[in-house]
Amino acid sequence: KRMPVFISDLNNGLGDLGYYGIPIVKTQGVKVAAHHVGQTLDEKALRSHDHQGDPSIIEANQRFVASFFPGLEATPFRSESCLYTTTPDYHYVLDKVPGAGAPIILAGGGAGGAPP
Repeated sequence: KRMPVFISDLNNGLGDLGYYGIPIVKTQGVKVAAHHVGQTLDEKALRSHDHQGDPSIIEANQRFVASFFPGLEATPFRSESCLYTTTPDYHYVLDKVPGAGAPIILAGGGAGGAPP
């Protein structure tokens, strides 16, 4: 009934950083994603991005689910691209905003990758 967060460094054929997944709280299901793959969008492309899932990424995710989670339906009930900001080396950055005092910034690695 419960599924933990998971990370796999298995080569997904699209990039070298594998897959991750998290349970979806509001709907029965699991978010499965190929990590750090897809288009890099500039500011102009970001404004017109339609969030449609890329077919090659969807297929890679389906293969991963079918291989490692035989109890899950491999065909997604919904698919969309998950956009996030990352650093060039994909490492996290924790730091204070200069002159702002209190807030700490987390950047990189897909910090916005939580389900809706």
